[in-house]
Amino acid sequence: MKDFIEVRGKVLQNPTKMPLPARAHIYAKNFDGDVVGTTSNENGDFKISVPRNSDLTFSHQGFKKQTVPSQKVIQDPVLLEEDLTALDEIIITPKKSNWPLVLVGVLTAASALAIYKQSQS
Repeated sequence: MKDFIEVRGKVLQNPTKMPLPARAHIYAKNFDGDVVGTTSNENGDFKISVPRNSDLTFSHQGFKKQTVPSQKVIQDPVLLEEDLTALDEIIITPKKSNWPLVLVGVLTAASALAIYKQSQS
């Protein structure tokens, strides 16, 4: 019989040890090579059933992905570090206009839609 364990743990931000701004994704490979996964709750708590001695991978947008042995996760919270990747400037030119709009940083889909709608009016 294949040996699974239930891993309960916590995933937090490093260095503040505060919960992440949204749910983190946690996954591992099972005996068949398929991926099993779960998400953390608003407090950073999670539980997942995985093969004994497997590695868990933690990911969250804006944070560095981290892989940790399941036994270590049981003992200590997983602390994810922010991924401070700098972006080059983004230039958006609406189709119905000649002027370029220069944005620096991250442009969300919602603000991109708002800019597009504004350029259409």
